[in-house]
Amino acid sequence: MEKRLSDRVYEGIQHDIVSGKLKGNTFLVESEVAKQYQVSKAPVKAALQNLAQEGLLICYPRRGYMVVSVSVDEYRHVRELRLHIERFSIGMAVQRASDEEIRSLADTLEGGEEDAAHSHGSNALFHMRLAEISQNPYLGETLQRLLLLTLRYASGKADNNRYHYQIIEALLRRDEAAALAALDKDLNMDLDKDW
Repeated sequence: MEKRLSDRVYEGIQHDIVSGKLKGNTFLVESEVAKQYQVSKAPVKAALQNLAQEGLLICYPRRGYMVVSVSVDEYRHVRELRLHIERFSIGMAVQRASDEEIRSLADTLEGGEEDAAHSHGSNALFHMRLAEISQNPYLGETLQRLLLLTLRYASGKADNNRYHYQIIEALLRRDEAAALAALDKDLNMDLDKDW
């Protein structure tokens, strides 16, 4: 079944925001987006409203939407919250996830080091899958919003999968301390970023 037009527009704009193609404070007008995607205004309006609900856009009634800009301080606050949420995910995955579920984390990493945009997507998929195998449905929902807000500011360093593989190996050994140490290194890679 073909994707709905609003889903196609939503995914395209979300990708452009997360990849950094659309920078913070960029203004989007429904008619211009409709022209870009060669669709009517209705699917564009639905897509933009969904992105505003996720916190990626700010709606200015009768004017358009602006891409949310995340300051350095906001980024650090979100990263701190992510660290606590993902540490909880690790603890739950150690207790609840099967070896097969843990191994499935590696599927999110294949080919994820080819370029920065693909690396960002691979990184998000890894962390979302980690939340999923913790078997707490609210973790993934909470984490997704935080990832969307900050992924565009992530380093995109090609070696971040090194820590992902260390997390997988530690989880398979049920070594929570080692998995947490690798997670800390992974999430702290951006601290040396030149803002």
